[in-house]
This record gives sequence, C-alpha cells and structure tokens, in this order.
Amino acid sequence: MSTESPDVSIDISPLEPLPINGTVTMSLEDVVDTNMNEIPPQGVTVIISNESVTVTNHEVIIEEQETETEEPETE
Repeated sequence: MSTESPDVSIDISPLEPLPINGTVTMSLEDVVDTNMNEIPPQGVTVIISNESVTVTNHEVIIEEQETETEEPETE
C-alpha cells in the first residue's frame, strides 16, 4: 500500500464561462502539473501563484514591490 499522494494535473481553460461573480479559484494543493493551452480573451486574467490559480474578469492591479538598493557610500 502506497502512502504517496497521487499526481494531480489540472487544465486551466480561460475560455470557459465564468460564474456570475466573475471569478474561479482552484487550489494547487497536491497538483504536480498545470496546463493552459488557450490565451485568455480580452478582459479575462489568469493569476497563477504557488498556492492557487484564479481566473477572473475583474480588473487586476499588480503592484510591484520596491526593493531597497544600497547606494555606494561616497567619501
């Protein structure tokens, strides 16, 4: 008897109709492979993170994190 979790693969299809709220989120827990063979239509955004996949027709604003850069000291 194996105690390993089964290999799970999910297909992301941004062309499928979204629910009334406009957003679908899928957990990536135990997922070893994701496939998206279609380009999302205009107005649909696919967000893939370490933990989930979200497909939405809401506006998405991605803020860039500012990284501190050390300025060389001048004497």
